[in-house]
Amino acid sequence: MKVEERLAVFKEESYRNAVRLFQDAALLYCRASYPSSFALAVTALEEIGKVHVVDRACDMLCMNPDGAETIYDMYFKSSWLTDHKHKQRQALVDAIGKEPSRSDAVWKFVDSGGLEEARQQALYVELQGKDIKTPARITREKAFAILNRCHEAFAGSGDLAFSGFTANSTKKSEWLAKDTIQAVLTAFNECKAHNTLFEPTR
Repeated sequence: MKVEERLAVFKEESYRNAVRLFQDAALLYCRASYPSSFALAVTALEEIGKVHVVDRACDMLCMNPDGAETIYDMYFKSSWLTDHKHKQRQALVDAIGKEPSRSDAVWKFVDSGGLEEARQQALYVELQGKDIKTPARITREKAFAILNRCHEAFAGSGDLAFSGFTANSTKKSEWLAKDTIQAVLTAFNECKAHNTLFEPTR
């Protein structure tokens, strides 16, 4: 398999995995397993960020074929695909369109490692001094907020995952994107319906 084909497949499979993780997170949310839902949703967001990291690499390789080896090493042999914060930031910038800014609360939270710390909190019981911290500190509201952020990231990614190495849209790539984004929307709507159970009655 040529490197161009391998990266196109990598990009698409990362996106499909993000959809799977999001659907699982939505299912857990509707079963009131909010911490686990939160952890999976953060991971889904990270996978979307990975799609954009890979796409940036493809762009660089297209524009600088003579520097292919250096570019490949920079993107795929460095920590960029293993660094949780880097992929989370990439999802914010490329998929959601947030500008890096320390005055933006969401950006600051992700950039400082707060989102990754919260994912760890969602998974483990910890002893901090004399206090026992449980995953229950990840609330329904926090889980819904990250699910909503994921939904934004999917919508903002368009057909990028299906447009191949050169990121040229086709009828097929647009159809595949529309189909998967509809699956994401269906799962997200189930989360919103679950939320109505907690709305105050008038």
